[in-house]
Amino acid sequence: MIVENLAWTLPVLLGALLTSVITRKHKERERFNDAAAEFRAAFIEEQRLLDHNSFADRASAGSASSIIKNAIHNHERAMIKFEPFICHSRIEDYKKAWHDYAGDNNGFPQYTGDTAIKKEKGRKLALDRINNLLEFAKHK
Repeated sequence: MIVENLAWTLPVLLGALLTSVITRKHKERERFNDAAAEFRAAFIEEQRLLDHNSFADRASAGSASSIIKNAIHNHERAMIKFEPFICHSRIEDYKKAWHDYAGDNNGFPQYTGDTAIKKEKGRKLALDRINNLLEFAKHK
């Protein structure tokens, strides 16, 4: 009788365990994707201004350093909120990407320039660094 009960009980327990693990992984992935979407959304306006493909954007957008300066507090808040979702093995890369983007908050000299060419390079550099940060928030 015990053997008969084990014959059906063991597969049921294994099935329940497998369902539990799959459900938990799905919820973790869902939470990550929600947090990643919120993180990416924090950078949309600055990406548009830095890319300035439209004439209206070119006319209204300032230098890359002024664009970043106006948004850095929102970006930092988004970075802090998203950090718990970064894999432990990639956290140092995430912090380095943030530091490359934000620097030491001393006016963002890495994005400034006195000529149109230097200003355009500053915009491209800022956009590239934002994109490097957003690599950590790819949909899973």
